Amino acid sequence: MELETHRPRGRGRQVSFSPSSRAAGWRVATQRLASLIAALFAAATLTATAAPAAMADEYCASGNVCVWNGANYQNAKNQFTAADAARGWIQFDKIKFSIKNHLTNRPVYTLKYYAGVYYGWDCQNPGDVKRGDGWFWASHLAIGEAGTRCQRG
Repeated sequence: MELETHRPRGRGRQVSFSPSSRAAGWRVATQRLASLIAALFAAATLTATAAPAAMADEYCASGNVCVWNGANYQNAKNQFTAADAARGWIQFDKIKFSIKNHLTNRPVYTLKYYAGVYYGWDCQNPGDVKRGDGWFWASHLAIGEAGTRCQRG
C-alpha cells in the first residue's frame, strides 16, 4: 500500500495518509454534510412556519414612499409623502435596504453614500419596489417633481 506524505507549511509534523484513511475521511465528511443539510432544512422549515408572526409591516399606503432598514420590508419603516419633496435630500439614520414608491406621479431618487464615499444613485418610478436583493441600498432619498419620470438610459 502506497502512502502519500504531506508536510504542512511552517511548523508542524509530517503526516501520512493511506488510501483507506482517505476513504474513511470522505465517509465522515459525507455524514457530517448530510447532518448539516438536515439541520439547515429543519431550521428553514421552522423559520418558514414562524415567519408570519415575525413579519414586519410591509404595507405602504398610496401617496407614500416607504423605506425599511432590512431587506424584504423587515425592521423599522420610515414613510414620506409628496410634501417631503421640499426637504431636498433626506439623510437616513441607518442604511435602508427596501423601498416602495407608492406616490402617484413622482419619482424617488436614492443616493448611496457611506463613510465619505459616494457609491452611486438610483431612481424608482411610481409603483417601483426594491425588496433588498443585495444590490439595492440607500443612505439618502429625494422626491422628484410631480409629473416627471426616471430617465433610464
